[in-house]
Amino acid sequence: MDKKQILGFVLIFALLIVMQIMNKPTKEDIEKKKMQDSIAMVESQKASELNKEFKADSNKYSIQNKVTSVSGDSIFQKQPNATFGPFSNSATGKKEEVVLENDDIKITFSNKGGRITKVWLKKYTKWLEDENHNKVVEPLELLNYPKDKFEYILPVQGALNNKIKTSDLYFKTEKGNNQVKFTVSGTNGISFTQIYKIKDKGFHVDYTVSHSGLDISDDNKIKFIWDVYLGKLEKAYTYEKRYSSLFYKDPEAVDHLSYMKSDKTEKQGDKIEWVSNVNQFFNSTLMKVTEDFTGGTFEQIVPDDKKEIKDYLKICKTRLYLPENNDINMAFYIGPNEFDNLKAYNNDLEMIIPFGWNIFGAINRWVIRPMFLFFSNILGSMGLGIILLIFIIKGLLYPLNYKMLLSSTKMAVLKPEIQKIKDKYKDDSQQVQIKTMELYRKYGVSPFGGCLPMILQMPIWFALFRFFPAAIEFRHIPFLWADDLSSYESIAYLPFNIPMYGQHVSLFALLWGISSVIYAHYNMKNMDMGTTQNPAMKYMQYVMPLFFIVFFNSYASGLTIYMFFSNLFTILQTIITKRFILDEDKIREKLEFKKSKPKKKSKFAQKLEEAMKQQQAMAEKKKKK
Repeated sequence: MDKKQILGFVLIFALLIVMQIMNKPTKEDIEKKKMQDSIAMVESQKASELNKEFKADSNKYSIQNKVTSVSGDSIFQKQPNATFGPFSNSATGKKEEVVLENDDIKITFSNKGGRITKVWLKKYTKWLEDENHNKVVEPLELLNYPKDKFEYILPVQGALNNKIKTSDLYFKTEKGNNQVKFTVSGTNGISFTQIYKIKDKGFHVDYTVSHSGLDISDDNKIKFIWDVYLGKLEKAYTYEKRYSSLFYKDPEAVDHLSYMKSDKTEKQGDKIEWVSNVNQFFNSTLMKVTEDFTGGTFEQIVPDDKKEIKDYLKICKTRLYLPENNDINMAFYIGPNEFDNLKAYNNDLEMIIPFGWNIFGAINRWVIRPMFLFFSNILGSMGLGIILLIFIIKGLLYPLNYKMLLSSTKMAVLKPEIQKIKDKYKDDSQQVQIKTMELYRKYGVSPFGGCLPMILQMPIWFALFRFFPAAIEFRHIPFLWADDLSSYESIAYLPFNIPMYGQHVSLFALLWGISSVIYAHYNMKNMDMGTTQNPAMKYMQYVMPLFFIVFFNSYASGLTIYMFFSNLFTILQTIITKRFILDEDKIREKLEFKKSKPKKKSKFAQKLEEAMKQQQAMAEKKKKK
């Protein structure tokens, strides 16, 4: 194996690193306004937000802070008319809960604010680990963090600063026919109503907002505020955090805030079709049905894990303006990131699933995913579906693998001739390269034949790299000793944490590394691929797999299972091709036949040869000096 072929081998692993950092900040991210370097304490965040967004209400909150001997509700009772104006009768009351339920979800509402306080997904659970690495299974709930916020800022004449927050109001509740209706009514015919309705099954919630008597104008619209603390739902916390973010769809396309850091973007005047708070496998989405939202701000705060252990992944903050209609039809989707469910909305909501963008995402959505589901349904096992998928992909890619093996065999056949050139020009590396290229051209052999097939397979590699950790079909599905194909598997835990590697030991990652070393050894021993002037280049084939065991130790076991069995298939293909298909004697005869034919240099070969001659001339000049 010459330097260029080894370089091609190394390129595969280098590109995997590129894939790992593809989600790091881009130039566009850098141009955005920088976030503050540290995150203030939760209470100071709340105060800062109130000062920023509700300057008009600052007096009210200062009164609350000063009077510590009584509750906020007591203050409102003393000054309801001055604070809430026509809605003063709704400023006091008793908190009550109401529940809507179907086969798939159970939604809990509060009459204070008329908002969702908890959504239980009945057919899903969350798996976490305690300090002793024991599995902890709990019900899976969304939108249940105590500091979540869902409210509207209503323009109301007669109220303090002419604005009222719905989260301060107690709504009248009416329940029936799979729906709940929340209403607050004031004087002079003013009112605000929210209606939630579910079906007998599924994760869809019809949501309607209607109002009358509000002081709405082009410069004074109803403002929607939604803060969601994304909770930890998966064992692989680091990986789950990486693929959780705030998504939205504007007129141009679906976009999201940074996966890796705190981020913020403003969409002044732009129409927004939907906004989604996305975990690795679940989401809570609010979407328009008729009229678009009219501009707003999206912000994401990532806690600093080094400073403080958080019980949430990120904070997603949405600020939007409602259309000016008196009746506004919207909808929620609160459930799993199932491709078919999201695709059915016909609004690109399925793009929140991190299958990747451009060609990689397209391969996953329209090729890999349908194939995998088809095979898994036939075999009745997700793990066996992975193995069958490997068999099919390896079969489809075998022509490329055959060309790579054929090229390597040709290089092995020409090894004696190449060695003669090295012996003759051993003190002139430039001349060795020139004569070697002439030899390749004479026999019709391409030195890049072993690299190009591997490069052509990279789109498939990248697609699969993103597919396994993103597809919810793998979540909590066991195979062999792995109990969850969407998360890492472990056969043991170390008494200490190794940077980058972690504390657990993934057996499938180890098996992949070992099989990669075995494959490299077989190539070097049986295919004459190890001869090179630089001994360090030979042993890089052993070092790289061992290094990437660290890289893949925390990845989804579905991916490491694929990698391990893919290696086994590759080794099997190589052995069969080498022993039963490729014949070195026949290849030598073909090369000799090509040698006897006249050759016409390609433009690429001519330029390459000219470049080498120029390098040789420059080297000779340096020697003379």
